[in-house]
Amino acid sequence: ESHDEPRIVYECTEYQDYSDEEAYSISKLGMVVLMTAEGTPMIFMGQEMGQSSITSHLDPQPIQWENLSSEIGQDLFDDYATLINLRKNRIALKENNLVVKFQSSEEKTISYWRVSGEDEFVIVANFDDYEHSLNLEFPHSGEWFNVLQNSSISIESDFYGGYTIPARTAHLFTSDLGE
Repeated sequence: ESHDEPRIVYECTEYQDYSDEEAYSISKLGMVVLMTAEGTPMIFMGQEMGQSSITSHLDPQPIQWENLSSEIGQDLFDDYATLINLRKNRIALKENNLVVKFQSSEEKTISYWRVSGEDEFVIVANFDDYEHSLNLEFPHSGEWFNVLQNSSISIESDFYGGYTIPARTAHLFTSDLGE
């Protein structure tokens, strides 16, 4: 987000007619990509709690603390905190090591790796309004944890065939939760 543009949640609910749940999911999609891309990430105040407002350089934009009292607001905040923590503490997300493994402009999907030694992440993102299935490549077989979904998948080889990624969603897998 940027102070020069309306908030993502605002644009999604006001201009695209998405529900709050869908808008928060889109915000989370953006945050997964932001925190797992190379470069220095920047978030705008209140983004982590689903701030929804049009941008004004003249009018105050108080933080919408009440968003944390809803389940979806608290979930969004918790996911942002998890992603920020991973970015701060995991070497694979700090180095310049992004490798795109799959990309489809037609289906608006991408998968990429961030790997540094044994610190490994596989990211898959779907920017489309429809779910898609793809053959998702992993660095190796074994158990891979979906960080934000609190689930895991077991990979017998280095591919997971027919992996379904829901619309407007990103999944972040790691072989080590680092706890």
